[in-house]
Amino acid sequence: MNNEQKFAKIVTEVAKVRARLKPKGEGEYAKTTIVLEQLDFSESWEPYFTFGSTDYGVYVQMKRNKKKRVQAVPICFFITLYELDVKRAFPKEEVEISCTLKGFWKMERAVCLIEDFVHLQNKWQNTLLWGSRRI
Repeated sequence: MNNEQKFAKIVTEVAKVRARLKPKGEGEYAKTTIVLEQLDFSESWEPYFTFGSTDYGVYVQMKRNKKKRVQAVPICFFITLYELDVKRAFPKEEVEISCTLKGFWKMERAVCLIEDFVHLQNKWQNTLLWGSRRI
């Protein structure tokens, strides 16, 4: 399987997860739609995909060397972040989006490290905020 086929498989798996977890009521809609739609695969090849998260910011994957190439580590990394956000939003559901690109066996650990870093950063900002309020 080449990279384009692997990328197409990932896009269809994300679409299956979205279809299965589509919110039923109106109260759920506002909360869960944001999480389900934060990974955007564009129809044209100009940005390859866009990932937006409240915890991790925004990332746009562009095509490289004027060809439809996927950078394996960024796309798998952000799909794993997306999967974690969806699991957090739907704790009772079983969510699995497999990334079949090469060299991706350490991404879960890298995501855990980034989550720890974000948690530490938020804690540090909170400490600074309280310190500035005391002055």
